[in-house]
This record gives sequence, C-alpha cells and structure tokens, in this order.
Amino acid sequence: MSLRNLFIATPLILLTGCSHLLPLDYQGYNNADAATIYIQNDRGNVGTTYIAKYHYVKADACYQMDTRYELNSNILAADGNIIESKIEPGGFYAVEQSLSQGPRVAYLSASFVPEPGKHYFISPGYGSAEIPDNLKITLSMDKDEIFQQYGKDRVKGWPVRNYCKNFVQKALSFN
Repeated sequence: MSLRNLFIATPLILLTGCSHLLPLDYQGYNNADAATIYIQNDRGNVGTTYIAKYHYVKADACYQMDTRYELNSNILAADGNIIESKIEPGGFYAVEQSLSQGPRVAYLSASFVPEPGKHYFISPGYGSAEIPDNLKITLSMDKDEIFQQYGKDRVKGWPVRNYCKNFVQKALSFN
C-alpha cells in the first residue's frame, strides 16, 4: 500500500470505527410494555444528554455499547426542562450526560435495567429511582428528596464504568 493510500484509508477507518459512538436521533419506543424515564435538565446546564443501550461481552467481561441516542442538547445555558422518554424494557441502559463547566467537561452517567411499564427518575451522577406513574416530575423538585422518598429500593443497575474499550483505548492502555 502506498503512502498516499495509507493517508486516505486511515481517516476512513477511524471515522468508520467512531461512527458507532455518534448519537442518533431517538424515536422512542411506543409498545404497551414501554418503560418511561424522566430526567431533570437543570437551568443553566450546557451539554448533551444521551440514552445508551449496552450488552455484556462475556469473553472480555465488559459492557459494549449497542446504540446511543441524543435526548437533549444545549449549546447555550438551558432554560431547564424535564426530558421524558419511553424505552424498551430489559437490557442494560445508561443515561449519560456531558456538561460543560467553563474549560472543563464533566461526564456523568447512571445505569439501570428497565422493567415493563415502570417509571423511573434518572439523574446522571446520582442514580436511578423507580417512581409512581402518577408522580409529575418538575424542575422545582429536589433530587435528594426524590431519592430519599423513592430510592429506597434502588433500581437494578450494572457497573457502568465497566465498558469495553475500543481499539484506541486498548492501544493507549498501559495495564
């Protein structure tokens, strides 16, 4: 392979490998067994909120991302809103949030395994709580109070930091 072909092929290979990580537009899951999630997008947030679905890879003892969808994105400070979405029950899900804080970016996540027909309050960095279907989540509700009242029986989760590394992360890993 010539050097010219290598310069052309390398970015294409990298983009193909990274395209799996780019967010897709989420259409929602509308079957009768759908689980419903609620996420507070606080006033002033700058960043993006995603829903990602993973599967367990036994050979590598890690979780591999299947799909990742953008639920909300704010380039400027958010006015604040409640993100509501219906998802397919079962499987390993995570709500992930990247929040810009000046020159720094914080990445927060909360894992959960949704059950049919259940309603969940998800707060990346805090966790997940099953809530009654008649509870209306608002911006004025305090996360701590929600978890104190409904988070006693924590939602089944999975070790969200145990994700499978891609080839670049493996190459840069020193262990």
